[in-house]
Amino acid sequence: MKINTNPVTNRDVLLRYTAGRAKPVSTGAAPSQADKVTFSDEALSFSKVISRARESIETRSAEENARIGELKESVRRGEYRIDSEKIAESIVSGIWL
Repeated sequence: MKINTNPVTNRDVLLRYTAGRAKPVSTGAAPSQADKVTFSDEALSFSKVISRARESIETRSAEENARIGELKESVRRGEYRIDSEKIAESIVSGIWL
């Protein structure tokens, strides 16, 4: 089955592409003001919280890393059990504080 009888070269494709492009229009005037980015106080606060969280993760103690490793392994083996009563108590105590 013959699909294309005229082989198109990369040069042909490039010429067709550049021929169809619009030329930029210059007004001759320089932009009056540079772009400026500002962040809200909320965004800056959020950024600081994320930075602190990242730092605390990176500076865990050996005991914390060992405990996290144990938890990951118990989850992987399917042996980790969630104590729903303990979670409920924590939630309720947090509400009433």
